[in-house]
Amino acid sequence: MGCFFVLTNKTKLDDSICLLTNHQHIFACPICSQSMMVQSRSLVCGNHHSFDIAKQGYVNLLSRAHTTKYDKQLFTARSAISADGFFEPMLEGVHAAIKRAIRSTVGGVKILDAGCGEGSHLSEILFRLNEHSNDKHFGVGIDIAKAGISLASRKGARDSGTSRTLKGYGEYGTLDTIWCVADLAKCPFADQSFDVIVNVMSPAKYTEFQRLLADEGLIIKVVPESHYLKQLRGEFYSQTDKDVYSNEQTVELFRHHFELLDIQRVQYEATLNKDQLQQLIQMTPLSWGAPEETLRKMTDLHQSEVTFDYSILIGSKKERE
Repeated sequence: MGCFFVLTNKTKLDDSICLLTNHQHIFACPICSQSMMVQSRSLVCGNHHSFDIAKQGYVNLLSRAHTTKYDKQLFTARSAISADGFFEPMLEGVHAAIKRAIRSTVGGVKILDAGCGEGSHLSEILFRLNEHSNDKHFGVGIDIAKAGISLASRKGARDSGTSRTLKGYGEYGTLDTIWCVADLAKCPFADQSFDVIVNVMSPAKYTEFQRLLADEGLIIKVVPESHYLKQLRGEFYSQTDKDVYSNEQTVELFRHHFELLDIQRVQYEATLNKDQLQQLIQMTPLSWGAPEETLRKMTDLHQSEVTFDYSILIGSKKERE
């Protein structure tokens, strides 16, 4: 029996258990693919593989720990950059694509953010969808980096310093969202569980996405374009082959697995102050391996103009021959 989800003074853990119970049917054991149920503070499959629900409300569905360079410091910096609105034009493009696709859909849609990091992208997309809808949309964010998921679940994935209320649902953090530490190569969900899969600036596992996406579903992948953070790339990788970027192979791989319905280019300039520039450098893997002298030079700037440049790939399942 499901749990009736009421936003009261219950703890975050209790609320998360209620939400997980209401949606336990979408889960499949990452070890044996059996269906799962919430039992006390765990998700448990028919073969008794058990995964604990953390006190922050997320569930760790990895069968073994993974080491990653994506740490708490990186995700905290990305959260700050997101809160300052630097991703908003790109996220509005993603939101608009989903909104067009679900215009005639009855009931809320289930969205998977595959590689969600600290969750700010998924929360912003869900907020925008729910803000002008009579339906309540539901999201799941997964990432292999525990530090990102922990941050997402602790803060409701968004901390902009503003008070945004959603049609009687209270503060932003009360959106229906489940956060999971999980491996994209073995997604812990049943077949065709999601109406929309979003994959923003993150690696993809297209065979899994094909399995998880409903037949009439939509996949949206955001990839960097040639001018993405060109000012940083030019400083970090001057006179190397890394100062020029092409996503041609990424787009072709997407075409191979999905029907490419549209590509939208989103490019804009933003002026970052010293603190924001330091956060941007902290959050981007572009800084990994850059000379220390160059990093010091960039972080000492009082402000800098930075280019954000993306392609939004919008696709659907290919028709079976």
